[in-house]
Amino acid sequence: MLSRAFSSSLVAAALLAVGSHAWSQGCESAVEIPTGDTPFDTAGATEVLDLSGFCDPGPAGNDSIYHTIWFKWVAPTTETYEVSTCNQANFDTRLAVLQASCDESLTVACGDDTAGCAGLTTRITFVAVEGTTYYIAVGGYQASTP
Repeated sequence: MLSRAFSSSLVAAALLAVGSHAWSQGCESAVEIPTGDTPFDTAGATEVLDLSGFCDPGPAGNDSIYHTIWFKWVAPTTETYEVSTCNQANFDTRLAVLQASCDESLTVACGDDTAGCAGLTTRITFVAVEGTTYYIAVGGYQASTP
């Protein structure tokens, strides 16, 4: 789910939601998505995104996202956005957002197990700059996660 912030409240315009959808394994071939709901399914994905030294998704486990799939999104305006699987996935999710490139050192946000999100799902926020391309990594907490 990707939401734009207006003042201090978030508008519930979802970017990521559960379902089957074309997805990409490998950041370089990320599927371009609009702002709004984008169903996804990580089943069959095998990529591991190692964020060690760049972003710590949370205190549990290591700094990797397993069964990673990729989306590409261009910010329509400069504001704070939210990417979320909160209460929308049936597995322990992890998320990351990279700015302008697939280089892990350009990670602007990552997360795991957000308070208030059922089933160990995740919500992250970041400030996006109008016209900038962002790469969104969606996956799981461990190698056994779907």
